[in-house]
Amino acid sequence: MDAVTVSVVHVTAQTSFRTGATTILGAIAADVANAVIAVAGGTTVAGAMQPFSTPLYWFAFDVLYFAAIRIFVTALRRDRTAGGTEKQGARLRSLRFYTMHLA
Repeated sequence: MDAVTVSVVHVTAQTSFRTGATTILGAIAADVANAVIAVAGGTTVAGAMQPFSTPLYWFAFDVLYFAAIRIFVTALRRDRTAGGTEKQGARLRSLRFYTMHLA
């Protein structure tokens, strides 16, 4: 359930079914209006962004690559500082798990 559903249930419980039904119809109308604006605006924006699609693609790639490297390094550091009594094989567990999901 999302916040709107919880709100509608709360309003209906506090008032009447008629008020709850009106509330849900208002939420549906707002969602439909939002969808229509998104579709109409999205078509216009997509055409305007077409020349920038390749740089945006590489920027997104760089951001995700940086995040993956940072997560990997953090996992190795935590694995190293977790305890000195672990075997060497256990220390490479993070590396094995990470590289297993790259393929």
